[in-house]
Amino acid sequence: MMFSARLRPSRFGLTLVILAGVLMLAAVACGGGDSDDDAGATPTNDAAATVDNGAATELELVAKDLKFDKDELRAPAGQEITVTLDNDDADMLHNVAFYQSSEGSEAIFVGDIFTGVDTREFTFTTPAEPGTYFFRCDVHPDTMSGDFIVE
Repeated sequence: MMFSARLRPSRFGLTLVILAGVLMLAAVACGGGDSDDDAGATPTNDAAATVDNGAATELELVAKDLKFDKDELRAPAGQEITVTLDNDDADMLHNVAFYQSSEGSEAIFVGDIFTGVDTREFTFTTPAEPGTYFFRCDVHPDTMSGDFIVE
């Protein structure tokens, strides 16, 4: 007498194997980060918001509908700062540039021009002399500009 058996994995068993694989991937993806990049940062809605966590000043600026979300930025004099520019205008070119005055002839720092929707971070040192300087989008200077106050 000959006996023939076909082995077929049960749907339940296959489901368990797939579920175990997904859970292992999720555990690896979620585990282990000891990054504290945002530790100490306090979110705020202030129009001239700065985040100073003791190490570096971070400024956030959003470009949307051909304007910036802020018309004033503040930073300490002679310090390294990081400016994050969120370009929320799809397929639109923007940048952020800082100048000695609204004439835009003497640059403090000029960020790269890039197409939205995208985000870029720029790091530079503010002027040593406190005062009111100027920032703008070089592509749309008539509608996207503001005061850069160095304290």
